Amino acid sequence: MKTTLRAKLLQHLASKKKADEGFTLIELLVVIIIIGILAAIALPSFLNQANRARQTEAVTNIGAINRGQQAYVLDEANFSRYIGGLGVGIRVESDNYEFGDDPDAAAANVGQILGLAADGTIAFNDGLGGDPDDVQYQSGALTYAAPVAGREIQLRGYAGATYLLTETGTQEVTSTTLLCEEDQAGQLPQDQPTFTVDPDGLVTDTDCGPAATEQ
Repeated sequence: MKTTLRAKLLQHLASKKKADEGFTLIELLVVIIIIGILAAIALPSFLNQANRARQTEAVTNIGAINRGQQAYVLDEANFSRYIGGLGVGIRVESDNYEFGDDPDAAAANVGQILGLAADGTIAFNDGLGGDPDDVQYQSGALTYAAPVAGREIQLRGYAGATYLLTETGTQEVTSTTLLCEEDQAGQLPQDQPTFTVDPDGLVTDTDCGPAATEQ
């Protein structure tokens, strides 16, 4: 056998033997450590995205309530006391949130909506007091999306409002909406938005609170 051919055959046999040996323990440990580091980096990002997906439920439903109130006030000249009266078809109780009249789900009357009176006060009126003008619901309405208490997953709370204001320039009365997001997850009770109302019962300024941000 020629020397060149013999050398190639020996090289081929040597490489095949090495390939059959598999990975060493050190090599496996290095791979496991690398996988662990990558998982530690990726897991917080994954959990954060999962929480954002859950919080989308609150943002979507509060937006639907606000839009429903805008349509309702056009027909009724005041705002609805109940989410069910808006016909927006949302679940007022879910695994993540309860939608109602209190910034703490544990104390909320689920499905109820707070009214904004012409003097800027916020309260619930069941409509059974004999007030034909329904004063408490003439200037605006407010609903909370409060995270369900007692869960390991910490979510941010939200508040939404629809209110009447005067358009600058045209002086036309129109309705607009407000969405507030708590700055920290798991903060209960949430901040209560405040409204500045002029003598005509129209909102001139809003504030989500010191620990919440307007979205």
